[in-house]
Amino acid sequence: MEAAFARRSLAGALARQGYGMVEYAGFWKRTLALLVDTAVLLPVALLNIWSRYESRGVAMVSAILLCLVSSTYCVVLHGLFGQSIGKMVVGLKVEQVGGGRLTWKGTLLRFSPVLAIYIIAGAGAAYSIKSIPHDLFMLASYTQKARLVRTHKPPWAQLSNQVFLLWCCADAVVLGASKQKRAIHDFMGGTIVRCINAEVPAAISRAG
Repeated sequence: MEAAFARRSLAGALARQGYGMVEYAGFWKRTLALLVDTAVLLPVALLNIWSRYESRGVAMVSAILLCLVSSTYCVVLHGLFGQSIGKMVVGLKVEQVGGGRLTWKGTLLRFSPVLAIYIIAGAGAAYSIKSIPHDLFMLASYTQKARLVRTHKPPWAQLSNQVFLLWCCADAVVLGASKQKRAIHDFMGGTIVRCINAEVPAAISRAG
């Protein structure tokens, strides 16, 4: 196991220096990693659903908590390991363009648009819930509560949803057009996403 890890590390280092090919992660591999991360965060999402059957105050706190946990999950894991759990499972790793380890500065720059949208979404959801009369909120079914939250969203929160959709579309277009498969947030953070499970050069394999 240690030998395999060493070969993988050496292969990545040589590839970044031009000895061999680096396999960059495209749309589908990133999407698969995102789906795994969504599954990891599912308990928090379920907590948010449960909270809407409790008091309005609990639902407000839960809405903010969901956004904070999601943001912290992305930033901390990438800052520490260059990977979320989803990327670990799929075999992807975020690195600086020059080949170095992902820095905290690069992490924050890379995720800054998503962090901003998460914060606005959490604040918007909490504001919406607060705007609904308590008795109406408690008597409504979950589907009715979801509709009430949506209709009571302030304009700035509704705008953030549209901005997020446009951001995702633009990010995907840039990712598809980039030779190194870099999305807009990769350019912002000065990062690439590498497939660490890519085949190593034959000479390195034989050396192991």
